[in-house]
Amino acid sequence: MNNFHFETELVNQLAGVEKKRYVQQVRIAKVLYIEGPQTTSQLCKRLKISAPNMMTILSEMVDKNIVEKKGQGESIGGRKPDLYGVTSNSFYVMAVEMGIYKTQIAIYDANNQQITEVEEYSIELNNAEDTLEHIVEAINSVIDKSGLNRKKLLGIGVSMPGLIDSVNGINHTYLNYGEAAVADLLEEKIGRPVFIENDANAMALAEYRLGCAKDKKNVLVMYLDWGIGLGMVLDGKLYHGASGFAGEFSHIPMVENGHLCRCGKLGCMETVSSGTTILEMAKKGVADGKTSILLENNGSSTNFKVLKNVIKAALAGDQYAINILDETGKNLGKGISILIQLLNPELIVLCGKLADSGELITTPIQQGINTHAMKQIRERTNIVVSNFGSEIGMYGALAVVMENIFDKYIASYGK
Repeated sequence: MNNFHFETELVNQLAGVEKKRYVQQVRIAKVLYIEGPQTTSQLCKRLKISAPNMMTILSEMVDKNIVEKKGQGESIGGRKPDLYGVTSNSFYVMAVEMGIYKTQIAIYDANNQQITEVEEYSIELNNAEDTLEHIVEAINSVIDKSGLNRKKLLGIGVSMPGLIDSVNGINHTYLNYGEAAVADLLEEKIGRPVFIENDANAMALAEYRLGCAKDKKNVLVMYLDWGIGLGMVLDGKLYHGASGFAGEFSHIPMVENGHLCRCGKLGCMETVSSGTTILEMAKKGVADGKTSILLENNGSSTNFKVLKNVIKAALAGDQYAINILDETGKNLGKGISILIQLLNPELIVLCGKLADSGELITTPIQQGINTHAMKQIRERTNIVVSNFGSEIGMYGALAVVMENIFDKYIASYGK
């Protein structure tokens, strides 16, 4: 074949040695894309292919501009071995980050470099049929504007809120159209493979594949924003649970007879430690006459800006805003201490708007953990803030494709 479009129908026209060789190329591309540049011996060991066959396959992939040499690895005696990696233009991936009120879309090359501007669309998530059409129009617009051959778009990853069954491509909260899975509907209308994942799980994949949790096996990623999301990588795999809904940390009751949560229960973690709660505390304090520079923003009509301003005020030294974050962090620490004692993670990564407050949130979280978690367990768990900042959602969507796309193609080639 003269291309590497991963087209199932074309590949299934092959037979025997030719088809086997092509599938081997896909497996090599998967390893190089997900794990980074490798030496020939590393690839042989990883994929159980003999050295002569590996050299032949790599040579073919270099000729097709799928793979290129990326420098040299460490020598174990003799000359340094060549490192092979995927070429940046061998394929592309689209990332779609859906929030409740806005959707962001961008395209990345095979080396995870963004090649288009992030396009932002004001789309409110719900279950209306025209909402799906607006999303399809936005995705097709970005693809058309990029000028890329659509067949070289390996797949589309979608990070979104809601109760999501990622295996079957169903969101039970948003874009729920009965028996028709939203991932299948998008794939049918766009013509490329589509994978959906809960936003917190997608962020956990981003940290595990591309971020500060790379090479870790047991990691919790906390998405601290309007709500609280939790993604869990356990024994090196994203943990979904039996129904795909694992990680509903925000709806664990923490306060006896507390405030009513949007899930219908009283005193959930979300009611004492989310961005929504912080905003309510800030507004109440201002209304009660607390001395605070937050008064300057009291007339704002945009909740998003107000929440950012609470954090901004705390970072500027506003004592009332600092106290709000302190109380929030200690409540989070109490809840996280339960997770630490149950799961014994080596790393906890914080992301989202609240993580932008840095030590003003991490310090009280650590204090809450120190108060409620066993010393022998908590001392082996590190807490860090994500390096991705506001781009964590886009990288999460990108990582969703990384996690699924090659296995989908390889499975389809056997049919």
